[in-house]
Amino acid sequence: MKYEPEAWRKAYQENGFVVVEDLLDPAIFSIIREELTRIIENLECLPPSLKGKIFFEREHVKNNTQYYAGLLTPEECGLAVRQIMDLALFDDSFKDLICYLPMLDVLETLFDSSEFSFNYLIGRPKAALVGNGISNGHFHRDTPFEEFTSVNTVIVIMCLNDMMAENGGTQFIRGSHHISDEEAKKAC
Repeated sequence: MKYEPEAWRKAYQENGFVVVEDLLDPAIFSIIREELTRIIENLECLPPSLKGKIFFEREHVKNNTQYYAGLLTPEECGLAVRQIMDLALFDDSFKDLICYLPMLDVLETLFDSSEFSFNYLIGRPKAALVGNGISNGHFHRDTPFEEFTSVNTVIVIMCLNDMMAENGGTQFIRGSHHISDEEAKKAC
């Protein structure tokens, strides 16, 4: 990872997000990918307490039929995992991400402070082009719908695969953080 605090700060202030390439050391990156793959490929071996942390794409489709009518059925999703809650409970390698020093350097730069708290650690090993995003595939903003006590809130997304249009990767609207929360709540 290139240490570029001024570039991070400028991108975050202007765009509302910053991309930090090669944030994860290659060895850690490999371990994280392997552990996530191990979870997904061995769902039947998980203890009941961890099986309850797995949310399948088919459940999302079943719960949101209005988004998928004529496009996708729960059965067509197979065992595609949409989300894994509380990743730190699955393996110590995920716990280690919470205090991963390069990530903390980026966060301290963006907040101009070492005072911030950890909210949760989830995995979204979403299969490419299976299902859609959170708001029927439309753009959305996380924070207007979540109760935070501080405006210093950031979501860290660590990509283990390339996020591209071809595979349905997350997209961001540059500068949308300058829009008020009230305006962001409006459907458009």
